[in-house]
Amino acid sequence: MRFRTKQEIEYFIRGLCEVEGRYCGEVCSRMRAVDNIRVRHDYERTVKQGDEFVQALKSNHRLCNIVSNKALTGIIEYGSLSYLNSLYKSGRHTAFRQKLRETRRQGDVKVTAKLYKRYMLSYIKSFVSPQHK
Repeated sequence: MRFRTKQEIEYFIRGLCEVEGRYCGEVCSRMRAVDNIRVRHDYERTVKQGDEFVQALKSNHRLCNIVSNKALTGIIEYGSLSYLNSLYKSGRHTAFRQKLRETRRQGDVKVTAKLYKRYMLSYIKSFVSPQHK
């Protein structure tokens, strides 16, 4: 798993408080700078990574059996929202709408007023600046 921000690392550590964890003996996280831009605003990198973080969690059956359902749901929602936000912020409006519908159907995210607003605005933005389809 590749973490992108301190917040994700902190969230991961809080998750470890819910389950037994062990030191793996190697570096598993690095922070990087991107031309004086905060890493959490590196939407292109997040889009490139896709939702592999969420898929890795879902496909790890051992983790799914150990972690509480509440903790796992929270981590999956956080990862899904991060990916959705990056799709929207990078102008990939069609992909944003498709992924939002998919994650909602799978129960990975709850549609909030902010997400609904972005969903509606993404149609308008697609017509105004159709750069990424």
